[in-house]
Formats: sequence, structure tokens, C-alpha cells
Amino acid sequence: RQVSGRGKRPLAAFAGQPRVAAAAGIGNPERFFTTLRGAGITLETALPLPDHHDYAESPFRTLTADAILVTSKDAIKCADLDDPRLWEVPVRAGFSDPQLFDWLAQALRQPARA
Repeated sequence: RQVSGRGKRPLAAFAGQPRVAAAAGIGNPERFFTTLRGAGITLETALPLPDHHDYAESPFRTLTADAILVTSKDAIKCADLDDPRLWEVPVRAGFSDPQLFDWLAQALRQPARA
């Protein structure tokens, strides 16, 4: 989804395109960049930003990219930048151990130890 417009494109549309950048102000920006590369996208620039970056000023002015991919978390904060190059890529958190919640539920059912 285009952050400042109404455009919609599938992520695959950015694969093979020149001049694509990505930015992420999240705890582990490299994971986002790796996901994009795994989707076949060649990043001209990967811009890691501090977690909870406020985007009061645009960090994208010097980027020569035609498209800049950002997370949903960052897209919300970038809405006022009015940069048509910004595209939101929705991502979901996942757990590496699918049995984590089973373990947690069982641990919570155990009586407290003194």
C-alpha cells in the first residue's frame, strides 16, 4: 500500500525493479531487510533506523530510490511526510518455537512455589 496515496501493489511487483530501498525503525531492522531480499527484491539501500524513530524530519530526502519499502509500524509515522515513494509492507511477528504457547499455558497452570 502506498503510504501517501491510494496505490496498491503486491510485494512481488518490486522484485527485479531497480532503485528500491527499504527503511525500518524497529528492534531488528535486518530481519525486515532479509524478508524483502527473500522475496526477490534487490535493495539499493537498506536504512536501519532507531527503534521508535519519530520521523519528525524525513530520513529519505537523500535516497535516490524510486520506491522505499517500510513496515506498517513505520508507515503510520510516515503518513505526514507526503512522499509518494513510500510503500507499506505489512509484516507479522512469528515465534520460532510453535510450542511456546503450550509451554506457557502449562507453566501458568502450575501452583506457585514458595
